[in-house]
Formats: sequence, C-alpha cells, structure tokens
Amino acid sequence: MRILVVKILILLISVCSPVFAQQVTVDSLVKVLKEDLPDSIKVGALNELGIALGSTNTDSALLISEQAMALARQLGDRHAEAWAHFSYGNSYWYTAEDEKGFESYLAGLAIAEELNDSVMLNRAYHGLGILEHARSRMDKSREYLNQALAIAYALNMPKRQTFTELSLAILEDSEGNAEKALIHLQTSLSISERIGYHSGVIVASNFMARIKHDQKKFRDALPYLQNSIKLSKQTGNPVRLADALTNAGRVYTKLKMFNEAHESLIEAIKVSEDVGAISYEQNAYEKLYELESVLGNNQEALRNLVKATALNDSIYNRENARQINELTARFEAEKRDEELALQRNQIALLEKDQEITAIWRNVLIAGIVFIIVAGIILFRSQRQKIIERKKLIEAELENSQLEAKQLELDIEAKNKELTSYTINFIRKRELFDNLENQLKALKPTVEGKLGGEIRNLNRLISENNNIDRDWNDFKTHFENVHKDFFSKLKQLHPTLGTAELRLCSLIKLNMNVKETAAILSISPDSVKTARYRLRKKFGLSSEDSLSEYVINLEKYFEQEAEA
Repeated sequence: MRILVVKILILLISVCSPVFAQQVTVDSLVKVLKEDLPDSIKVGALNELGIALGSTNTDSALLISEQAMALARQLGDRHAEAWAHFSYGNSYWYTAEDEKGFESYLAGLAIAEELNDSVMLNRAYHGLGILEHARSRMDKSREYLNQALAIAYALNMPKRQTFTELSLAILEDSEGNAEKALIHLQTSLSISERIGYHSGVIVASNFMARIKHDQKKFRDALPYLQNSIKLSKQTGNPVRLADALTNAGRVYTKLKMFNEAHESLIEAIKVSEDVGAISYEQNAYEKLYELESVLGNNQEALRNLVKATALNDSIYNRENARQINELTARFEAEKRDEELALQRNQIALLEKDQEITAIWRNVLIAGIVFIIVAGIILFRSQRQKIIERKKLIEAELENSQLEAKQLELDIEAKNKELTSYTINFIRKRELFDNLENQLKALKPTVEGKLGGEIRNLNRLISENNNIDRDWNDFKTHFENVHKDFFSKLKQLHPTLGTAELRLCSLIKLNMNVKETAAILSISPDSVKTARYRLRKKFGLSSEDSLSEYVINLEKYFEQEAEA
C-alpha cells in the first residue's frame, strides 16, 4: 500500500513544484542566501530551501532545516520555528522515517495552535494526515485531513482544497472505498478546472482513470486520459505526458483498439527517452510487451520484455547506489560528530586538570591554614570528576549499544536486498531457460524464414542469459553483506575452485537444491553431487551439517581474528 501512496503523493508534490520549476526555485534561493541578508529574511529563505530540497536531496534538506531551526530560536521567531518543523517532517517522510516526521509535524502543530495561525494549522493537519496514512492509522489520517480541508474551505484556499481532496481520495482508495475516492477526485477536478489549475486537473484525471480502469470501466477511463494527455502537451510536462500515454495504451489494449494502443505506447517510450525518465520508459515497454503478447507477436513481445527487464535492472542499480551513498554520508557525518564530541571531552578534562593544579598551587602558597579547606575542595572536585567520568562511560556505552542496533538494522536491510536480488536472479534464469527450451522444441518443426527467426531469438536469449556476468553482479551484492567471505574462505580452504565458491555462497544464503540448480543452470542431481564433494573437501562427517558449517564460517573467522 505504501508504494501506491508514495507514487500518488509524489505526483501531488509535483503539482506544487514541477521538476524544472523546482530547480529554478532552488537555484534562486541559493543565490539569495549568498547575499548579505538580515537574519529575519534569511530564516524564511532557509525554510523554503529545505522544503524545496526535501524530495530530491534529503541530507541537504535536513542540514538546512537544522540551520533554519537554530536561527529561528536565536531570533525567537516562533512562526519560522514552526516552518522549520514542517521542513524536517517533509524530509523525514521522503526517507520513510515516519515516526520522526510525525513528531516534527506535531511540534509544528503545537506552535501553530499557540499562534492561532490558520495557514500553518492547515499545513500541519495535512502533513499529519499523510504521515498517519503511511503509518496505517487510517481513522486518524482521515480526521487530520478533514480538519485541513475545513480550514482550506474556510479560508478560501482553492489549491489547498485540491491537494487535500486528492489526499482523501488516496486514503479512501487504499481502503477499497472506490466510490468515496471518486467523489473526492471529482471535487478536486472541478476546483482545478474552475481556477484554471492545469496541473491539478492532470493529476486528478490520471487518478480518476486508474480507478475506472480497476473497476473495468475502460470506456469511462478513456476521456480522462485523453484530457490529461492534451493538457500535459499544452503545459509542456513530459513526465506527466508519458504517464498518461502509458495508461491510455493500457486502456486501449483492454478495448481491443490495438492500433491506438501501439501509437500511445510508442509515443510514451519516445517522450520518456527524451527526458531520461527511466521508470516511465520501463513501464511503457512492459505494457507494449503485454500488447504484443495479446496480438501473438511473440518475437516483438520478447524484445520488449528484454528491454523492460534491462531498464528495471538499471533502476534497481541506481536506487541501490543512491541508498549506499546516503548510508555512507550519514556514517561519515556521525563519525565526525563523535570525533568532535571526543575532542570536547578531552578539552573539558584538560581544563579540569588545570583547575586542580591551580588549586594545589594556591594551597601551597597559603600554607597550613588552608590545608583543611583545600582538602575539602579536592574531595569535592574528585567526586565531581568521578561523576562526570561515570556519566561519560554510560553515554559511551549507550552510544555503542545504539550503533550496534543500527548496524543490525543495516545488515538486515542489506540481507533483504540480497534475498530480493537472488529471487529475481532465479526468476530471470528460469524465464530464459524455459524460453530457450520451448524454442529448441519448435526448431525441428519449422523451416525457412521462420526457422531463421527462431535461431535469432535463441541467440538473443543466449546473449542475455550470461551466467558469468550475472554471477559478477550477484557477487557484488553478496560481498556488500558478507564482506571478505570469499577471500577468507579461500584462505581456510585453498583448493576450492570458482564453482565451489559459488556453491558456498548459495549455501550461505540457505538456498535449497532446486533454487541452487536454477541459479547455476545445472540439474538438482548435479547440485547434490557438488555438495557431496564439498563435504569431502571440508572434512565433514556424515553427521555434520554442510549448511550449518558454511553459514557459521563467519563466526569461525571472527574467532580466528580474536585469537
């Protein structure tokens, strides 16, 4: 459900600030902040920049929100402080840290209620409604969104009315209340048309068409998509145009209007390619594959499927690289903070030692009369030092526990990614193997030009079914989770070959015989034979478990390192 919410809400954000316009806004704000501005103006610009960057560069957005918050508190500007909380909440939502986002919006709501600022109250209720939806608390989400909607109508803010009606439509649709969702969508659409707000019309029309499609009312969906395509071309928004064209192609296919479906999908692919919208291009190729399959054009269907699969792999790799970079940046920032904290503690301890030295010097100068007083001072000083050291040790212990917990969460996330990648790996190989077997079965029964086409398809499958290249990709993902597994295993058992190392990695992932056979492109009996030979190389008896031995190898490596 969250995936659907994310997709639709990203469209909502794009209604407020399309990609190109948003970049202009960011550039303008950066330019303004370089000027020598009064702090009262600078804090507002920082808040605007933090919100603008929330969907594209969350790390920078959080840093800017921190600066805005510090400046607002320094100025005593409660209004700016509330907007800094909203900026925090916006960034946390995009990083799926819903609890932190919720707390930030609650803090902003408290200030808005204190100031009795209706505009800020609308923003707070709307943000809380979206975050409660993400936390699967639907009744609270509906309550907050209805409060935001009431304010939007009371203050006659048509764009905020449009956004909130769309958010309520998303909520009702996610709970299966299609008719209620359509009522909110129709209201949003009417408001957008009345005020000439084309972006709002496009988003509502696309969403309306999707619900009609799910209800199998394909002819009812078509006018909304045609209107969306027309307005997207008029407003020069290629991303929304590609989305609408792809959805139109899907509806045309259901209506058996195959020529129109083909034209829409080809245009969607071209528009997506021109602006580098890979996810929209991949979706269009996938729908074109479905169309060609319905028409019985198996060769074209296969080519489109290969294209869609390649683009999907590219999207996955980009997202994975982005997440790794974000984790690395956060780790470096935390490491710098720890080093600074350690330096501050060392300075504090040095200053404390200097104070003690000064006290002793004064005691020696003052003489015997002050010995008792100096003893009392020394005793109190030492006791305070012990208390501070105890607090410092407790804080360090708590930080170590938090870091260990975070490391466990990171490893769990990477394990989930590796499992997902392995499952996709298996499905891909099974798909290509099945296609290759079916084409081999057809080959003896056909001759001439069709036989040549089958050979071409066989060659295309062979080129994409490259075990060594797929293995290298798999090995990269595996070693991100289990660092130095292969090198350490090779040190422990130098006679292991490449095939045996591959088998060990799949045993480490607890893959069964069938899954291992699918990945290695061998028979299950061959897998059993390879496992038997591996047991011999490891010197395991019949009572020993090969899987437990391989899975627990990392513990053995750690014991060896400690020894």
